[in-house]
Amino acid sequence: MDDSSGSEAFRGPYERLVNVVLAASRHGQSIPLELALRVVGRDGVRNLPQLLGKVDLIRRLEDRHGNYLLSARNELEAQILVTAEQTSGESGIKAIAEVLSAIRPDSTYVGGPEVQFAVDLLNRIGPQGEQEARYAQHFLRMADAIAQANGASVIANPRLALLETNLCREWVKFAQRNRQPNVEQRAEVLERAELVVESALATLSSSSHTGVRANLMVEQASVAGAKIYELLRSGPNGSVPSPMPETKVVELVLRVLRITTDSMSQATDKYYPVDVLCWVMADAFDKKALPRREATMLLAECLSRLLLIDVGELSPKQEAKYNARFADIATIAGDDRVADERLRELARHDAPLAAYLYALRVSGLIRNEPDPEGILVALEHLRTHAEAVNDKRCIRLLVDLFWLAKTGYRFMGGERLTLPPHAAGLVRVPGTRRPAAGRGRTVPAARGVHARARALPPPPGVVRL
Repeated sequence: MDDSSGSEAFRGPYERLVNVVLAASRHGQSIPLELALRVVGRDGVRNLPQLLGKVDLIRRLEDRHGNYLLSARNELEAQILVTAEQTSGESGIKAIAEVLSAIRPDSTYVGGPEVQFAVDLLNRIGPQGEQEARYAQHFLRMADAIAQANGASVIANPRLALLETNLCREWVKFAQRNRQPNVEQRAEVLERAELVVESALATLSSSSHTGVRANLMVEQASVAGAKIYELLRSGPNGSVPSPMPETKVVELVLRVLRITTDSMSQATDKYYPVDVLCWVMADAFDKKALPRREATMLLAECLSRLLLIDVGELSPKQEAKYNARFADIATIAGDDRVADERLRELARHDAPLAAYLYALRVSGLIRNEPDPEGILVALEHLRTHAEAVNDKRCIRLLVDLFWLAKTGYRFMGGERLTLPPHAAGLVRVPGTRRPAAGRGRTVPAARGVHARARALPPPPGVVRL
């Protein structure tokens, strides 16, 4: 079979149906029946019973919602058959693009089974998928196919817009990594991605579909981060530009900060907004692109948000990335920008931020390695600085330090933690019996903690939360 003719080589409905189903099944995906028939054409619709009767390779399935799907007998067989037919990867990507461009979402924001098919397929071959390296060069082509599908629908679907934006940005990353000399095209693709995600956000109300909105906002911040990456390498041969466009960099960094803050307020998974902010900050620090005061403020914000993450709720992959990000930020925090003399200088301009960074350093939390003696010093430092009382970062850190000093655990970290005997008074609810001396008490970290917190004496100078 001549691979150069792509999908046109499959001229009859029989061959086209087999090609479409195998293209999906080789990646472990069953294709919605209506989507497959839309690709095959009207002949396939008229002759469907005869086609399914003739094609022993294809099975018709039904999902739990009653939707019909088509699939090969198994994934391995589909891989073998498709590989045997192809002389290059061109027909494979053509088949995938053809299927993606034929998707039609339903009227819901979820988009129905065809949109879910696209999501599941790209989870395998798209960004962060197990076959990302193989298909990264084709991400822009896939994005074009999804844009065609979304443009042909009556109402543009936000999940398809999210897929398109993500594919565009990841293609830019692929081009950046491979030092491809297509600077103008990369800039155009990032502008396109920004327009797509902003249009999708405009169609969603701020009070509904918060999960989809949060994901779109994370992608919006990532696009701004990719623009910063491009800007910091816009000199000759990808070098740092001279002079450094500080104003533009600060503008984009503040945009990332604002978007990730809004996203965290809506997302159930708060790790990804923090991750985006951290890699943007690390890149800006590495290229010395920010004025000193803005750099220190951004560093403190990253540390504050990292400390808000409950590592126990992360997946193994997220936990590994979290630890790597924390190590990067801790390395940055160890340089002279947060050294003692810098903190004294900072205190003249931003006393709460200086107090916060000092408490992080002395407590060991800046390295994610709490030190018992340092925790007490940091706690006393925040208690005795009136400027810290009205700063939200300092208040959060004060609660964490107070809980660490009394229990050995981060506040609200983990479930069903057993407190040491000397901390028993912390959890005694008025009107209940005190636990027997020498015995710990198991306390759920989330359930009922607010009722017990009312029994705690607040640290001096801090209002009761």
